Amino acid sequence: MSKKRKVKEKHALFHAVKEAFQMPPTDMYTQSFLVINAKGHIQLENCKAVTYYDENTIEFNMGNVCVSVTGDKLVMHTLSKNLVSVSGTVFDVRFIYNK
Repeated sequence: MSKKRKVKEKHALFHAVKEAFQMPPTDMYTQSFLVINAKGHIQLENCKAVTYYDENTIEFNMGNVCVSVTGDKLVMHTLSKNLVSVSGTVFDVRFIYNK
């Protein structure tokens, strides 16, 4: 392999790695996120409001979408400005899009 080709491949690899590790767009940090794991734990980031809450249903306003979680023995563990944490047996998650 020629020296020029090695330099060109090294340069291409450098740019591929550089692009892979770029910072995400700034608006990503203000978007709402919903994470659900297999053990019935739910985390919501940047949630606007909890609109309904009882042992079997919790509804959240996430800005452009409302999320309804139905289950058994649902408990909110964390409720802060940027994070809501819920656990329990989750049966259903519905997304209700605002018009």
